[in-house]
Amino acid sequence: SRFVFWKTGFNEAYSPKSINDEDAVRQQVVKIWKQQQAEPIAKKRAEELAKVIRESDQPMTESLSDETVTGKEESLFLTIRDTGEFTMMTQGTAASANPFQQNPPRYSVVAGAEDAGQRFFAEVFDELNEGDVGIAPNRDGSVYYIVRVKDRSPGSKEELDEMRLQFLNQGEQMAYFYMEQQLLGEFGGDWSRELIEKYNVQFFSDDSTSVDAEEG
Repeated sequence: SRFVFWKTGFNEAYSPKSINDEDAVRQQVVKIWKQQQAEPIAKKRAEELAKVIRESDQPMTESLSDETVTGKEESLFLTIRDTGEFTMMTQGTAASANPFQQNPPRYSVVAGAEDAGQRFFAEVFDELNEGDVGIAPNRDGSVYYIVRVKDRSPGSKEELDEMRLQFLNQGEQMAYFYMEQQLLGEFGGDWSRELIEKYNVQFFSDDSTSVDAEEG
C-alpha cells in the first residue's frame, strides 16, 4: 500500500497538567476510567454464565439460549459460535520485507474472539483442559469471553511425544528464536523491576544531582 500524508504541525512530548489540557487527553482518560469500572462487572457476568454452562448437561447454544449480555431483558442476546481449530501462535504466510529473515510469530486470530491477546491464550491453553469451561478476556479487558474447550491436538500422550520428537528433529528455527527472545525480554524486565522495587533504587540525572562519596 502507498499513503500520502501532509504534516501540519509538531508538538514536543509532555506530561499534561490536567485532563482538560486537550480534548484528546480527556477522551483517553474517560475511556480508561469507564473501562476500569466496567471490567469487574463484565468479569462477574461472565463467571455467572460459565456457571450456567457447567451446571447444564446441554450444549452451550441451548444452555445460554435465553441469556442476555447483561442479564437484563432489554439487553442483547449472547452470540455463540464455534471458533474452529486454532493455535496459540502462528506465522504469517506473506513474504518478509527482509528476504534473509523470517516473519516473527504472533498470536493467532480467533474467529469470534476479537483482539484476543496473551491473557486469552494463557487461559485457554494453560488453564483449561478438554471439556472445561472458563472465562478469558481480550487484550485490554474490554470484553470477556466464555469458552469451552471441545478438543485438543495432540489429544494423547503418544501424539504429544510424537510432536516433541518432531520439534527436536527440526533443529534451530527462527520462529522459536523469536519466541525465546520475547520470553527473555519479559522475564528480564520483570526481574529488573522487582529488584528496583525491593531495594528502593532511585535514579538521579548527573546534571541535577551530585553525590558525595566517602571511602571507608
